[in-house]
Amino acid sequence: MKKILATILAFGILAWAGSAMATTYTDTYNANAQYMKGSWRPWGNDDTINWTFDITKDGFTPGTDIVTSATVDLNFTDDGWDWWECATLDVGTNSFSWEVDTGDVNFTLTSLMSLNASGTVAASLTATGGDFYFNTATLTAEGPGTAPVPVPEPATMLLFGTGLFGLMGYSRKRLGKKK
Repeated sequence: MKKILATILAFGILAWAGSAMATTYTDTYNANAQYMKGSWRPWGNDDTINWTFDITKDGFTPGTDIVTSATVDLNFTDDGWDWWECATLDVGTNSFSWEVDTGDVNFTLTSLMSLNASGTVAASLTATGGDFYFNTATLTAEGPGTAPVPVPEPATMLLFGTGLFGLMGYSRKRLGKKK
């Protein structure tokens, strides 16, 4: 009974510790319904908007905090004239192309190095076809919060060795009782 209670307590503590450290950082770029026009002609110009997401304004500290996943949520309004509008979003080393509709579109970032290093990441939106209104872009970054502290190797080996000696002593004690 004591072993079962100890196991339940240990799992409860681990679950509580793991859930207590999740942190979310956000930054929103407000484009104020910027009208964007893309060209279907190879010689035409495509409208582009550049900005930088900065999660340090939301409490992220580069070098101390870490980000393990991030998404970008874009909001658009269709002007209603074209039957097909296209755009390309570049965030850090990620590039996404899609057909624009009124409402929200989400993208998951796979490269988080720039975001972890400085808390900022450059972004640009290019209209590649048709025309539409760009309203907002929101970056939501999640992570455990504070970066894990590295464990020194001598302490790790000492802990591992102590555990092995404890197991050996326990098994000797059990084997000695069975004789």
